[in-house]
Amino acid sequence: MDVSEEMVRQAESLVHHEGVSFQVGNGEDLRPLRDATADFVLTFTVFQHMPDLGLIEGYVSEAARILKPGGVLAAQWNKPPAPVEVESARRIVAAGPPRSLARKAGPEDRSRVPGRRVPVARIRGMCERSGLEGVAVRGEGTLFAWVWSRKPAPATQSDV
Repeated sequence: MDVSEEMVRQAESLVHHEGVSFQVGNGEDLRPLRDATADFVLTFTVFQHMPDLGLIEGYVSEAARILKPGGVLAAQWNKPPAPVEVESARRIVAAGPPRSLARKAGPEDRSRVPGRRVPVARIRGMCERSGLEGVAVRGEGTLFAWVWSRKPAPATQSDV
């Protein structure tokens, strides 16, 4: 699912596999996907482009809604950079874009580092509030951190 019709068209032209389909989403939720229909939800370089934490949390909640019991969410996001990363980013921005981008980017693009940064604790909390469990983080300390979480299976009589 993507908000870009062009990205959905490209995906459809590249992937031809039974049971795999692509849809244009509305950018706010994962409708029209039904509850408990997905075994796996993957999001990569999406959360950092969302304008606020509420929208990110909404997507985590939507992932939990569409996951089957035992289904897994794997989500990549930009965590707050470490002081070394902040200094490196400042130097890169000050130097301007690489030559290949200089022709495409205007001066206003050189002054900002894109991306929504979310602390690990906030991502963990979003998963837990959405009913996901087993929250594990990989890549902590990098610009591309991953969270893995699972939708719990319903309790059975033998669990009680």
